[in-house]
Amino acid sequence: MTYKWLLFDADGTLFDYDAAESRALAATFSDLGLAFRPAYTAVYRAINAEMWAAFERGEITQPELHLERFSRTLDILGLRADVPEFASRYLHNLGHTTDLIAGAQEVIPSLAESYRLFLITNGIPVVQRTRLSLSPLRPYFADIVISGEIGHA
Repeated sequence: MTYKWLLFDADGTLFDYDAAESRALAATFSDLGLAFRPAYTAVYRAINAEMWAAFERGEITQPELHLERFSRTLDILGLRADVPEFASRYLHNLGHTTDLIAGAQEVIPSLAESYRLFLITNGIPVVQRTRLSLSPLRPYFADIVISGEIGHA
């Protein structure tokens, strides 16, 4: 069997989501004048994982996930902030991170010589499209398919 297309997930496969998430969270706290402690990342990650699992089970919508994860995080941390503003700043900051998994920048151009490459992701559309557009990998992908744009988790 000869393959013509290769499909890649974005986060954790090409993009170093953990690094991006940590940087975006710290930047968001800073943007809003809140003190940031590295331990906050673990709190956020646990809540975010719960929210994404609920989304994938169809229990919440992506807009609900978008706000609720920060509402819960700030509540647990005992911090006050405008949740919609926090969520908006976080998505902006996350979209502007292009941390790649080691080797991705070497492997993708090599594979693009023999295959059509597509990126598939369940991430938030504005984040994923921005990240890919800023990434050195963008020229190698024929297209990107995002669950939030096609209506399926």
